[in-house]
Formats: sequence, C-alpha cells, structure tokens
Amino acid sequence: MGARGAPGRSTDFGNRTVCPHAGQAYSLTPRCLSGVRHFGQGIGLAETQAANSLISTGVDVITQHQDCPGAVISAAAQHNVNSVGIHADAQALNPKGWVTGTQWNWAPMYEAIVTKAQSGTFKGSQFNSNYVASYTDPLNPVQLSPFGSIVSADAQQKVAAVQKNIETGVSPFSGPLTDSTGKLEIPPGTTLPYEQINQINWLVAGVIGKVSS
Repeated sequence: MGARGAPGRSTDFGNRTVCPHAGQAYSLTPRCLSGVRHFGQGIGLAETQAANSLISTGVDVITQHQDCPGAVISAAAQHNVNSVGIHADAQALNPKGWVTGTQWNWAPMYEAIVTKAQSGTFKGSQFNSNYVASYTDPLNPVQLSPFGSIVSADAQQKVAAVQKNIETGVSPFSGPLTDSTGKLEIPPGTTLPYEQINQINWLVAGVIGKVSS
C-alpha cells in the first residue's frame, strides 16, 4: 500500500492544501492513502517530529506545507523516504528520494506591478485590491519543480497532463468530491470558488487523520 505523509499548518490553510495533493494521488491510485499531521509553525524540531511520526507509520512519500520545508525533506532523506518539496527546488537535500515540488518565480509579477506603478496606472489595476493569481493567470508565480531521477517518463507525462488541465481552468476543487468519512462535500458539476476553498474544514477521501482546528 502506498502512502503519503503531509505535515501542515494547523489551520484551514492546511486542510485546503492537503486535499489537492491527497485527492489526486487517491484518484490515480485508490490504494494510495495519505496520513496527515497538523501543527503550528515550528522551527525545525516540530517539523522533524511530525515527519518522523508519519515515517514510523510506514509512509513512503513525505510532502508538507511549511515555511521551512528543509527539516521535513532532510528527515525523509535520513530514513530513505521519498519527498515532495515546496517553495524551492530542494532536491539537493534528498537527491535519491526527490520526486518534485512547487517553487516560486515572483519576477514576472513584480515586474508587472512596478510597471503599473511607474506608468501611473497601478490605481484601479488588478493589483490594487485583493489580487489572487489563478492558475490560468500567466503571472501566477507557482511553478513545478524539476523531477527527480526516481520519477519515470510515464509519470512525468501524467503530471504534465494534469498541470495542463489546471492551467486551462480545470479545478482540483470540482465535484464530485467526498471527504474522508464518505460524505459528499462537492456535488457533481460544482466547482468551489476561491472564497469557499479558503474555508475548507474537511479532508478529502483517501486521507487518514483529522481536520485541523
């Protein structure tokens, strides 16, 4: 049985980031279950403890949503467990077990903001409010990190297909989606808007654990 571990922040922020990770894994491989540990922002020790706790249950891939993911990735490397990163390409921390991750490229967005300010058109622009860059927005700073050597060409092609769907407007928060208890949370034909995604207080099917409080 495959398993993925996800240490995350102890807020709904953690819930909504666990769901796409675990949901995609479970939809592709129903035998792949995800364990989750929630905790506040730690400085290395709490993150390492959460990772070790998941590893002790037998997980074979660790991912996380933390400001400092190095501790989790290093813990995975120490135990010969694969890891998915966040914020930056961290495959140097776990070269034998690196899968991929997400990383930031802020330059295009910052350049667009500065250009608006310099031209006097910042006021009233998309940036002069609660700007949220969707995945269809070319200024979205989120990028896929390079794949590790353990990821097959076939798996990379599957990821690329899902990525293309998301970039063209297919949301991972589209129904039907059930929670980990079997309750239908998002009906067929329904896609959660950003505001409701921010309020997710449930874990998707395939996750073993409890929602953060």
